[in-house]
Amino acid sequence: MKEKEILHKNFENTMKMIGFKNTKFPTAVFYSAPVGIRFEIGGNEEIYLTEPQGKRLNSIYLENALNRAKNLFYDLPCYPNILRIDNYPEEDNIIEEIFLQTGLDNPDEVVKGKYTDEENTVEHLYWDLTKHNCRPSKLLLEIIKGDIGGFSCLCSNVYFMGTQKQLLYHLYDDRGADIVAADKNLLLPIYEKYKDWILEYDRADIERIFNAKS
Repeated sequence: MKEKEILHKNFENTMKMIGFKNTKFPTAVFYSAPVGIRFEIGGNEEIYLTEPQGKRLNSIYLENALNRAKNLFYDLPCYPNILRIDNYPEEDNIIEEIFLQTGLDNPDEVVKGKYTDEENTVEHLYWDLTKHNCRPSKLLLEIIKGDIGGFSCLCSNVYFMGTQKQLLYHLYDDRGADIVAADKNLLLPIYEKYKDWILEYDRADIERIFNAKS
């Protein structure tokens, strides 16, 4: 194993342990893992407020969405130890700006790969969170803003992995977050605590998973 790909290999091995059939992430993580929960993050508030000078983001909407994302993150059964951000240089390479906004240092590993049409490349950027002073709240906020006025390249491209207990936290944008794991009992406390936040469209399937006898 190449020294520079240790985080990459650990991340992909944990994906397999969770139950992903392959190591190429789909757009919706929840639908490709056997055990998971899909939460609604954005509330019922208006996303934008209309003012004489034009539209602006509703700070109440942002605050409430961030509070949900943070509560889920900090109530995870274990603190994630690997952060991955997928960067697509051919599309919109503004990683330096993301570093500046989120307080991240340079990644520990950069692993190049292919995606979709197999012609363009993706860079998998990895950080060992046991060694970096990451500000999760700031990064979560930037993900939430990604599709409504922030860095669009953060939408669906940021993954927090806990290799110790095989779980993945994926806040994809202001609309929702997926939490998947190898063991449903690991997620049972967070399911019970935040079941009111479950995305209604997937509620029946999620309840079926967690109400089934082991």
